[in-house]
Amino acid sequence: MFHICFEEISIRQFFAYLFKLVQIIAQFALPFLARMRIHLWNFGVYTCHVTNLNFRNVIIFGGSGFVGAHLIRDFLSEGVKVTVVDIQAPVDISSIHFIEKDIRRPIDLDSDCEYDLVVVLAATHRTPGHDSMEYYETNVLGALNIIEWCNRANLQSIWFLSSISVYGSAAIKSSEYCETKPTSDYGLSKLISEKMFLEWQSQRSHERRVVICRPSVIFGQGESGNMTRLAAGIKNGFFFLPSRKPILKSATYVKELYPSLRFVYDLEEPSCIFNLCFNKEFSLQDYAREICRLGRYRYPYTLSLEFFAKFQKTFTMLFGNTYIRFLKLFHPTNIEPTFLIENGYCFKYSLEDAFEDWWVESKFDDAK
Repeated sequence: MFHICFEEISIRQFFAYLFKLVQIIAQFALPFLARMRIHLWNFGVYTCHVTNLNFRNVIIFGGSGFVGAHLIRDFLSEGVKVTVVDIQAPVDISSIHFIEKDIRRPIDLDSDCEYDLVVVLAATHRTPGHDSMEYYETNVLGALNIIEWCNRANLQSIWFLSSISVYGSAAIKSSEYCETKPTSDYGLSKLISEKMFLEWQSQRSHERRVVICRPSVIFGQGESGNMTRLAAGIKNGFFFLPSRKPILKSATYVKELYPSLRFVYDLEEPSCIFNLCFNKEFSLQDYAREICRLGRYRYPYTLSLEFFAKFQKTFTMLFGNTYIRFLKLFHPTNIEPTFLIENGYCFKYSLEDAFEDWWVESKFDDAK
């Protein structure tokens, strides 16, 4: 499969070959492992005897970003002490303890604090924008370093933020019971990380806890991704819908993240994987209508997909990865939060409530 002369390649090339080999192996092995894991849940093989659900001290890896800022606020509101480990400090560090560390390096934290929970948000995620190897260096090697540190520190509980990218092309509705078929290095690196955390938990299954969340597009105050680009494009009159046919796009409000994680954790299962999105199907057109309603903007005109395809090379040359990320808005994603629904989770935000809250907090009206 590979013919490598080690005298003629650099270290970087060697690791590129290595990660490619991991990709090939994982494409065959991981779907089988995923099915096995789900079957074990269904037959009730796992039991857990952990009963202390109250957090006192939490450590968040990668807590300086948009999602981390909201989780920090949620933990602090419950009187939890928060430590953030990241390569850059959060905007506001007045109420937390910050440690500057890179999870791609071995983690050696000297602290007398006994953490009740480890939250893993750190990831290389923007696609496109990174070499293939960078996703594995951060997402897979970072997970390994966190696991090794948890072993040394004798920590028992982990929340891991994964991605719906593990499902691959999500035009067909995907639940937690569906096969995982990642089609990107980002998605595959997240799936490998999931298996690593699940394996860590299974080594001491009566003591350890792992909750894995696969969120759809997360939007909210401080987000600078798809939903913010959509709002800005509609506001400025530069956004065109590519079709009159609804384009299903799964999304979730950032303030739904902590309540859902806490709900799943409180189920006291030793390991859980759950999708997070609105509990109803919504389309790109639905989001556009909400933005137009709140901002009193004109509803976008429609251009055919053929137009975008015809000028894709030109727009890519002019705008680079920004245009490619813009086109991702037109790719359908359709996941279902089956686990949450089956277990009776009460969703905190409807589509209308989420957009209204986001609109006020982000002060879109003031930016006119």
